[in-house]
Parts: sequence; structure tokens; C-alpha cells
Amino acid sequence: MGDADLDGFPILLLITEGHVHLLLSVPYACSVLGYAVEGMQCGWRKMNKGVEPLMGITDARIVVFINLDKDVTLDVMVQHTGEQGARQVFFSLYRTTFIPTPFL
Repeated sequence: MGDADLDGFPILLLITEGHVHLLLSVPYACSVLGYAVEGMQCGWRKMNKGVEPLMGITDARIVVFINLDKDVTLDVMVQHTGEQGARQVFFSLYRTTFIPTPFL
């Protein structure tokens, strides 16, 4: 969980079956995943635009927010299992502009 877009609200970063997902905190409405709790103010919506490089990952093992380049915004670091075609386990860094910069 982190505030990668600096709007003051959390973003969930998670993995399901090797796929990376970003869930934005949004005002609660009927079309938003959330809890039916009285007084609930926000829910979660899956981010689909601007995350295409992350959506192409099918072998994520660990995913974290990290400010690797010290520019205030949070970047996304993914540890891969190597099952997606790489010969070895490696990490990828995705800036919050979602431009991939893979490194070993």
C-alpha cells in the first residue's frame, strides 16, 4: 500500500497468480468494490490505463512500492520468478509513469 500518485489516498499493489494489480482508492459508489458499512467513504477500483507494462507480467513473485530514484513519487519494483521467458530470476523497476526499466 502506498500513495504512488501523491493524491493523499492509498493505492493497493498486489499479486494474484503471478499478475500485478494496482487498486485505486476512490469515492464509494455502487460500482466500486468496497464494504457495505455505514459511513464508508471510499472503495477500490482496478487501475487499467497507464499500467500496461505491469499488466503484461505473468511471473511476479514479489511486488513493492519503493522510491528508488529519490524523486518523491513511489516506483514499483517487481521480482520475477523467471517463468515468463527469462533464464534467471530478475527484478524490474517501473517508474510511476510506468516506463519499464528492467535490470539484473
